[in-house]
Amino acid sequence: MSSCDLIDRYGCTGSTATNYDAEANRDDGSCTFTSSGILYWDFQTNNYFVNNGVTTIDILLGENKVLDNADISTFDYLNFPQSCSGTTWPFFTTSITQSSYAETHVRVYNQSDSLIISDVVALAEGCSWYQISPY
Repeated sequence: MSSCDLIDRYGCTGSTATNYDAEANRDDGSCTFTSSGILYWDFQTNNYFVNNGVTTIDILLGENKVLDNADISTFDYLNFPQSCSGTTWPFFTTSITQSSYAETHVRVYNQSDSLIISDVVALAEGCSWYQISPY
């Protein structure tokens, strides 16, 4: 074998992945990226909550509970989050694999444990804002 021959080293070649392998020259699909975000709603969704007697909610992102028995009146639906820090809106951090993008389900339950919102969000690497809506 000459010094010009490359040896395949498999690993994560995504430089922004949490498990990036600088010595890998072949991606093996094992990359893991951090995705964080804020779930929020607008006045229409807030009106839906009020008009349907919703006072507290649970929010699940995939199988992870983001919010547990939260009083909806504590969220100011007129002031959308401006950053991923210093907000009272439901915040989450999760891992996504294979690429810097993944879809997952968001489910919102009311105080009677009835499903009131079921949606799919496209998670991205880094921090993003995701508006949830029953419409």
